[in-house]
Amino acid sequence: MRCDLALLAGLALASCTTPQAATRDVAGLTVARSGVEAPRRDPGRMDELHPAVAERLREPLDADGAVSIALRQSPELQARLAQVDLAVAELWSARPPNPEVEMEALMDGGQASVLEVGAVMDIGALLRMPLMRRAAQAQLDSAELEAAADVLRYAYDTRVAFHRYQADLQLVELYRAAMETFLAAWEAAESMAEAGNLRQLDVAQNRAAYERSRIDVAQAELRALMSREQLQVLLGLDGRQTDWAVIDGFEAPGGGEPPPAPALERTAVDHSLVLNAQQRTLVAWSRRVGVERMRGALPEAHAGLFAEREEGEWSFGPAAGVAIPVFDQNQGAIGETRARLRIAQHELLQKAIRIRSLARRARATWLNAAERVRFYDETLLPARAEVLEQTLLQYNAMNVGVFQLLQARRAVIDAARERVEAMFDLWRASAQVELVVAGGEPPAMGGPDMSGEAMNAGGGDGGH
Repeated sequence: MRCDLALLAGLALASCTTPQAATRDVAGLTVARSGVEAPRRDPGRMDELHPAVAERLREPLDADGAVSIALRQSPELQARLAQVDLAVAELWSARPPNPEVEMEALMDGGQASVLEVGAVMDIGALLRMPLMRRAAQAQLDSAELEAAADVLRYAYDTRVAFHRYQADLQLVELYRAAMETFLAAWEAAESMAEAGNLRQLDVAQNRAAYERSRIDVAQAELRALMSREQLQVLLGLDGRQTDWAVIDGFEAPGGGEPPPAPALERTAVDHSLVLNAQQRTLVAWSRRVGVERMRGALPEAHAGLFAEREEGEWSFGPAAGVAIPVFDQNQGAIGETRARLRIAQHELLQKAIRIRSLARRARATWLNAAERVRFYDETLLPARAEVLEQTLLQYNAMNVGVFQLLQARRAVIDAARERVEAMFDLWRASAQVELVVAGGEPPAMGGPDMSGEAMNAGGGDGGH
């Protein structure tokens, strides 16, 4: 009996140790992987600007500044980080069972002639407790890894939203420039019609093209406003902080070409926080299978001490009881846990397939966007500029009319708009490659937009 009591005491003391809630610090993971950090904040003070946020808002934001603000100020990200606390609570709940104390007294003449006292503890639950704690610890590890992946993904979303807003601001300026050319064409057409050198039909066509270009400008301005509001939400700024600005310029990202596809795939799988989290989830479910099997083999087993006082004399002895699993051997819970384990195994395989595919797509998109930007810079834009220059020379020599000159200028503006979209695709692909290398999971990117909206926006040529 002395050995049994020592074992019980050892298990109880071991269960009272502090849970290792910070075995894999989320901030440490994200800083090591990508240099970003998302400090935890008190919900009661989230309506106050973080000092670092207030400092950055005084100057126009760059992409890194926007990410820094989002990771410190966003309530959405803080809610994701708080999910770790649920796993911590589950670990804390794996505690020793409370002892049960019973007392009975037989009264004789107003006094207790016989007093019985018993204290027992569920030994079955106490024996299962270490395995339950190991399962909960594995789930906590998984939650911390998922939280770190959420931080990286949130930083990626913010960076992409920032560059989308930058691109939309440039598109607004280009659409306005196109509108000015349509206005100039309309005014020229009216002047020529008044002189009797142009049909009224041509004037109407040029006016219609100009009016359509005004709609395009309004739509571009609305798109820029929507992009700004999306970034505002990601930054976690409320209605009191809406006067921020972003830096001018939208140049190509630095850095070289991504590594070859096989190497990038290996890096994505080896570094993936999502896969590591799923692996820890597998460990947790496998340990829970053991917990349920132990529960089926030993549903309840109570042990403790029994004391009795009769006629002033105390007597002591052990107390024990066990439930015999004749009918219910916990088959249902064991089967459910095994099924969840199989589900987690299949999900792990599927996530590995998806991450490899995302790595390949990110690299292919980067190469395609980089080639498009290079094509616009080295081939198409210089060609359009040459056409405009030669058209201007011919116009000065009175060999072509004003409409041909304005059409050449619109062609340059259209090519510039297409380049802005290609530049945004390059920034987004670059951010995806960085996220994959850091261990995050980017969203799946679709195929290229073949609608030709950028090429056809602004209406027809309007006449000659």
